[in-house]
Amino acid sequence: MSSALAEHRWLSEDNRIAHEKGIRKGVEEGLVQGKAEDLLMILSVRGVDVPDAARQRIAATADLAQLDAWLRAAATADTLDEVLDV
Repeated sequence: MSSALAEHRWLSEDNRIAHEKGIRKGVEEGLVQGKAEDLLMILSVRGVDVPDAARQRIAATADLAQLDAWLRAAATADTLDEVLDV
């Protein structure tokens, strides 16, 4: 195998791996954004006031486990503190 062909395969494999990582990152970012939006919607439907600072905190959270915990708490919470203190 020529060195140019070997280099091309190596570059192609690196590109494939980088592409797959990019897709996984994009999917995770979409999940995070969707959960944050769902959380805000649940709080709104339940009549829980969410000040701008709390909205920013929720939107800035990239931890899926934290968002899941907040979503579970939001299902029964009467106050924002009951959600964000989880």
